[in-house]
Amino acid sequence: MDPTSTAVDAAAYHQRLLEATLAEVFGELDPDLLARLLPRLTTLELPGGEVLMREGEPSDALYLVLSGRLLATRRSDGEDASLFGSLVLGEIGRGEPIGEMGVISGAPRTASVRALRDCVLARLDGSDFTALLQTVPRAGLSLARKLIDRLSKASGVARRQPYINVCVLPLQAALDGVALATRLQASLVDVSDRANTKTAVHTRAAVEASLGLGIDAAEADVL
Repeated sequence: MDPTSTAVDAAAYHQRLLEATLAEVFGELDPDLLARLLPRLTTLELPGGEVLMREGEPSDALYLVLSGRLLATRRSDGEDASLFGSLVLGEIGRGEPIGEMGVISGAPRTASVRALRDCVLARLDGSDFTALLQTVPRAGLSLARKLIDRLSKASGVARRQPYINVCVLPLQAALDGVALATRLQASLVDVSDRANTKTAVHTRAAVEASLGLGIDAAEADVL
């Protein structure tokens, strides 16, 4: 495979993700405005475990999540503190903005944000973000709807984390899917501890023992 072709394909894919994310966050933008806005956005690749922003830092930019998942936390000494005095505020996924409230208010960052896995983000400088809202009022309306939806869920987000399932399916009989899943679980221990979540490996035998059900040999191949 040609490395140059692979790089071009990745760049084109991220470009499509960026345009789709802009439409999701700000609503449909006319082609002329989009053409002026795109050069002002910079792409950032953030490895899993790396910190995007820290609580108390200046709110100098807005980020859009093109792929991956991040975790937002805030310092807390109260009963809700879950990890080293941190309160888990919630997870941030593809198509969501990060840091927009601080840019709008001019206040320092109110939370720290860390990548739960490898992420690709688009960065928009605070001054360019403000200019966009002033130029296209409907973009602010679309963003406000996202903020309202986020705030309406904030009270329970730390206690109702979504379940995420990863299926390990061997394509050859010689491959040990259980061993691979076990190694994968071990590699996620640090991330899951920071997110105050748990990981588990569910095999056919474990599910059968837990539910007390018998599974035919013919059915075992599809579980």
